[in-house]
Amino acid sequence: MKEFGDISGLYVNAAKSLLFPMGTLAAIGPGDLPNLGLTWELNNVRYLGIKIAHNEEDSNAFNIGRVVEGLKPTIRFWNTPSLSLMGRVALAKMVVLPRCLYVLQGTIYEIPQTYFTTLDKLLTQLLWAGKRVRVGLSTLKRTWEKGGMEVPDLEMYYLAAHLQHAIHWLDEDDNWEKQLIKGTWSLEDLPRVLMMGQKTPVGTPYIVEHTCRLWERVVKRIIGRAPYAPEMQLWTLQPFIKMATQMTVTKWIRGGCRTIGDLHTEGGFVTIREAEELFDLGQGQYIQYARISAIIREIWPSFPVEPPKSSTLNVLHNYAGGKSLISHLYRALRDDRPAPTLRVQQKWETGVGPSD
Repeated sequence: MKEFGDISGLYVNAAKSLLFPMGTLAAIGPGDLPNLGLTWELNNVRYLGIKIAHNEEDSNAFNIGRVVEGLKPTIRFWNTPSLSLMGRVALAKMVVLPRCLYVLQGTIYEIPQTYFTTLDKLLTQLLWAGKRVRVGLSTLKRTWEKGGMEVPDLEMYYLAAHLQHAIHWLDEDDNWEKQLIKGTWSLEDLPRVLMMGQKTPVGTPYIVEHTCRLWERVVKRIIGRAPYAPEMQLWTLQPFIKMATQMTVTKWIRGGCRTIGDLHTEGGFVTIREAEELFDLGQGQYIQYARISAIIREIWPSFPVEPPKSSTLNVLHNYAGGKSLISHLYRALRDDRPAPTLRVQQKWETGVGPSD
C-alpha cells in the first residue's frame, strides 16, 4: 500500500481506516491477507451514519428501525395542536420526510415492506391526530390532479432512490451485438434481462443485485404486469436470448431490428412483408417472424395493439438531465401504480376473463 501511495499520490490513513469484508469476500479474515496495517472489523461498520452489517435484519433495525422509533414520540407531540388537514400534510413533509430520506437513500440493503407499513400507520396517526380516519392514506398520497393531497409516499421514494442506478445500465454498448452473438453476460445487459424475470447470476455486484431485486418488487407490486417501453432491447429479453445466437435471427439484428419499438408501427406490429422490407431480410423469414410474434403475444397479450407504456421505464430510457432523476422516478412510480379499483378489476379479469 505504501508503494502504491508513493506512485499514485493517494494514501490511506491506517489509524482512521477499518477493513470490513462483505459480499463474496465476507468469509475472509485477517489470516487470509498480508498485513495491511489496517484494523479489521468482522461484525459491522458505520459509514456516514449508515450501519453496514453482514446480517440484513440487524442493519435495517439499526438504520430505518431507529428512525421509526424516533418518530413515535415526535408524532405523539404533534397530535395535540389543532391543525387543519392541509397543515398536517405540510407537517408530514417537514417533520417526517426529512428524517427518513437520508436512510432510505443511503441503505445498501432491501428494506422489508413491514417498515413501510409501520411508517404509513405513523403518517395516518399524524394526519388525523389519532382520531377516526376519514380519507384513506392511499388516496391522500395521490397527486392533486388525481384527487389527492400529495402526502409523501416513502416507499416510492425509496424505490426511486435506488432505481436511479439502472439508468447507467440501459445505454447500448459499442460491442452490444458482439456480446449478444457470443451469448455472454455484461453488466450493462443485466438489468435489461432482469426486467423480464431472469434470476441474478452468482457473483453479480451487490449494487446491481439490490437494484434488480427492487425492480422485481416494482413490477410485482406497482406495475402489476410485464413492463413495456418501445426502447427495450428485444434480444436481451429472457425468451429471446437463445434465439439471438441463431444465424437466421442475426439477420434481423444486422438489419436494425433491436428494440420492441422497431417491430411496432402506428397500425400495430409490423407484418412479415413490412419486416422483410424494413430490415432487409429477404424471403423465407416467416417461421422466425411467427416465433417472434408468438413470444411477444405471450409477454404482452394485447398484441398486436401496443401495450400501455410504463412511466418508470420511460424515465429510465429517456431521462435527459435537468430536474432530479429521483424526483422524475418518484412521480413515474406513482403514475404506474393503478388505482385500487383497477387492481380489483385486473384480478377479476385474470380469474374469469375480461367482460364485454
